[in-house]
Amino acid sequence: MSTNGKKASTTKAATPVQGAQEVGAPQAATPGGWFTCNVNMTGPAEDGTIYVHLREVNGAFDSWYTAAAAAKKELLATALTAISASLRVSAFLTTKDAYGTLNRLYVVR
Repeated sequence: MSTNGKKASTTKAATPVQGAQEVGAPQAATPGGWFTCNVNMTGPAEDGTIYVHLREVNGAFDSWYTAAAAAKKELLATALTAISASLRVSAFLTTKDAYGTLNRLYVVR
């Protein structure tokens, strides 16, 4: 018996299986980093968010990303330059997952 007069539980908690995820648990984001990409499309949404559609040159991803708010005008200008000059970019993403944050973008010749 416990100190409050109730019988103490002897049931053990189930041990999670290594590598298994709970149903409904959020998935971990795919790590980001620097990637060489083609800019397919870019532009603003109604709320002012800048979206950039990037395709990694080796096919690792082909998705939309949101420009970091602190540099959204500069990222839009760089993306438009890459499109108009048919040049690739070097992009720094927080995650490769769709709609992740695009933090840096450099035109590559």
